[in-house]
Amino acid sequence: MDRYLMPGKLTGMSTVSLEVRIGDLFLKNPLIAASGTYGPDSFELIPPSLFGAVCTKAVTLNPVEGNKPPRLFEVKGGLINRIGLQNPGVNQFIGDIYPRYCQYDTPVIINVAGFAVNEYLKVLKILEENIKDSVIYELNISCPNVEKGGMAIAQHLPSLKRLLTKAREITNKPLWVKLPPQGDLNKLLKVSEETLVEAVVIANTYRALVIDKETGEIYIGGLSGPAIKHLTLNLVNQARQLTPLPIIGCGGVGDLESLMQYLKLGARAVQLGTSLFSNPDTPSTIISELTNFLNTKNLNSLHDYLHPPGSFKVIDKREKGVGNLQLGSQKSIKGRVFNARNIIRVKEIKSDEDS
Repeated sequence: MDRYLMPGKLTGMSTVSLEVRIGDLFLKNPLIAASGTYGPDSFELIPPSLFGAVCTKAVTLNPVEGNKPPRLFEVKGGLINRIGLQNPGVNQFIGDIYPRYCQYDTPVIINVAGFAVNEYLKVLKILEENIKDSVIYELNISCPNVEKGGMAIAQHLPSLKRLLTKAREITNKPLWVKLPPQGDLNKLLKVSEETLVEAVVIANTYRALVIDKETGEIYIGGLSGPAIKHLTLNLVNQARQLTPLPIIGCGGVGDLESLMQYLKLGARAVQLGTSLFSNPDTPSTIISELTNFLNTKNLNSLHDYLHPPGSFKVIDKREKGVGNLQLGSQKSIKGRVFNARNIIRVKEIKSDEDS
């Protein structure tokens, strides 16, 4: 059996289990290194073993130079970046970059990007042909700082549906979709459900404007960091009530408090990005503080805190639909069968501890 599908195998160094489940995946803790903020050059400073999973930088079909400098602006409450998906392309990623991730047991999430639907699909096919490990694919349909592609796919639902449907035909490995903070959240989630993705990441950076202090030039990029946390918490709260899909929160996570806020709103895990730049000790500090917190509560696991006995139940039959897929039914796509059993909608009932 796949090592990421076995509960109890990745429970960390403490007797307290920080394990979380996302679909059929079990991660040893709820911290994920976000795409674009972490890579092999950071492994010595921030070991991958600290995370439940690590996400690669964007991988496109061909090499991308990215935008011309300046590309990073520090602003109050965060960063505005306009990197522009800089990467060496999928072939060099497979040959030179991915092998450096394989030295660790931490699950790898490959961030797949492109400038047209067919480019995403070609990247997926090449990855499938060359990487036999149990990786996770994160489809980046929401980058706000490229001139074409990026958010355009998320804004055109037929293109998004075609992308996700074809991607599901290419692979039966976990597919996550990184959604934009703008747009019709309900429709984006519905398309994600209907095309049988395993989870949604909420959300990418917020399109923002910055004026260079030295030159007066105007630049558009993506805002990340503490400034967006409460905006993204609101999106996660909305999404939890709209979809049974597992949610990964992404936006402004830099301490234990922000992690717990996302988890209590229904996210299964969170992605850390900007905080890794400002304080490389962030993941180790959060893990230590979370472990100590659970110990003070005399709890054996994070799951016991988030879901105390009797705190959730399956809601009525009218809401068991998963897009067009009903509980217990199956959908066959090119010979591969996908079940609805793992994404049944649940409702949490507030306990005294939650309130």
